[in-house]
Amino acid sequence: MKAKNLILIASLGLFAACSSNDEPGAQTPETIEVDKVLQLTAAESAAQAELQDFNIEFFQAVNASQGKGNVLTSPMSAQILLSFLANASHDELTDEIVSAFGCSSLADVNSLSKKYMTMLPGIDPASKFSLCNGAWYSDMYTLSPSFQSTASDVFSADIFKTDFTDNAKAVKEINGWVSDKTNKLIPEVLRSLQPTTLFVLANAMYFKGSWKYKFDKQYTKEGVFHGTDGDSRVEMMFAPSLDNPMLYSYSEEYGYQVVKRGFGNGAFEAVFVLPVGENTDIDEFISSDALKSLKDLSFESKRMHLTFPKFKMAPEEEMELNKPLAALGIKSMCFSDLKLFNEPVEGLLQTLQKATVEFNEDGAEASAVTIVNADGAFTPNDEMIFDRPFVFMINLKSTGTSLIAGKVANL
Repeated sequence: MKAKNLILIASLGLFAACSSNDEPGAQTPETIEVDKVLQLTAAESAAQAELQDFNIEFFQAVNASQGKGNVLTSPMSAQILLSFLANASHDELTDEIVSAFGCSSLADVNSLSKKYMTMLPGIDPASKFSLCNGAWYSDMYTLSPSFQSTASDVFSADIFKTDFTDNAKAVKEINGWVSDKTNKLIPEVLRSLQPTTLFVLANAMYFKGSWKYKFDKQYTKEGVFHGTDGDSRVEMMFAPSLDNPMLYSYSEEYGYQVVKRGFGNGAFEAVFVLPVGENTDIDEFISSDALKSLKDLSFESKRMHLTFPKFKMAPEEEMELNKPLAALGIKSMCFSDLKLFNEPVEGLLQTLQKATVEFNEDGAEASAVTIVNADGAFTPNDEMIFDRPFVFMINLKSTGTSLIAGKVANL
């Protein structure tokens, strides 16, 4: 059997630091009136365009750092957390973050972040989503007024004064916050903290959306997924073209096929990407510039059969992000002068991320948390079958911002 490679990009973009829309509308997705396009200024649009490339570059760097096997990450959560951190760090690290984003200034980053949080909570009443920020700081220090203002006004952050010398209590409180904000999908992201911890910043995301047109469960059958480690038997969902009232947005350019499937009333969409050539190496495909061309594709309406695996990814281990961030030019994470306090301090920064995602006949559910903590110690055209390795993202349709990104190599 030839090794097969498949890239899935499921995109859903959420932003709302501690903003949420918990209850879907009572109407069907087709009848809900909603403004699905985020209204941005010229400067915000320019920043968002650059951040689309950052989303892909971040996923590429994470995938390269993780090696073979499945990978799951959240570019959007990382983007918001880094934006938050840029307001707490010294000028060198702030400049590195803004430069990695491709943006002109921190002011543009903050303006865009605030726009996400004020405008996105109601963009799709048919879906549940929230994005929250939290800040825990050592009770041995006092927050600077400028940071406190930005944390509240721009990032809508929950702020907690914390005794980090009580390690167990601090870890329990932070993990409890994460569990609550991710609908208990991520019950734990921290196992311990040093008594010398200066602060912890966190971004947590939760999304649940129903397909605009669901897969009929009667068609779900066991099938074969041709993974990088060999074949496996998995449940395959199937949407036959004759039973499906929708036309897919389809494109075949730049050496891969792409098909889109909408959630709710169209504000969020899944984008499934299949490289041309059954022997295409999935990691080589990800590391190429192919995924960056997604935003430039032209799509046609097409009716087709779609076969897609029913699966869940929930890694037990959190992912260390300092290495992939360094690959993107954010290199001052290991040793940084910190400016969020009134008192002069320096610290060692560690960045972690954990994410989950599940696709089934009804839709998709995803969550992610990205954390940084500072230690004060210096230490075929008519048919697409997704039965081989693929990449997935969940993005906001109007901006292309990636909430979740992952690689499925084996099931």
